[in-house]
Amino acid sequence: MHITPESLSLRQRFLAGARLFDAAEYFAAHDYWEASLWPDLPAQSPQKRWIQGWIQLAVGLCHWQRGNMVGAHRVGQRGLAQLRASCTSEVLQTFGVGNAEASNLAALWAEISAVLPPEIEPVSRELAERQTIPVFRAICQRKTD
Repeated sequence: MHITPESLSLRQRFLAGARLFDAAEYFAAHDYWEASLWPDLPAQSPQKRWIQGWIQLAVGLCHWQRGNMVGAHRVGQRGLAQLRASCTSEVLQTFGVGNAEASNLAALWAEISAVLPPEIEPVSRELAERQTIPVFRAICQRKTD
């Protein structure tokens, strides 16, 4: 049996991209979410804006990985703002994100903000050498799918 993204639930598709993101495969996560979730979400819906935030954040972190700090800042901060603005209980419920998982989002976004500072400035060597941001582990490791 061949499994296609369309045969998976929204949560399963979100988690598939989240696992790529957690493995620092930011461009692949962006591509996956854009292809598997974006077309199936209603235009202008909070769910679509939330996924757009993750897509933008993944692209920002891809820029960061490649050393393009200006691109990382611009796209990554836009993604963080979109995530914060669209993170509602309705959106979280759509993607099967529980209360315990949701409580980790503020810490997760703070960690990413530290990598994508609001001011464009030289990044410390320690941050520049970091290869992964383990942001999704609490969500990805839950055994409900």
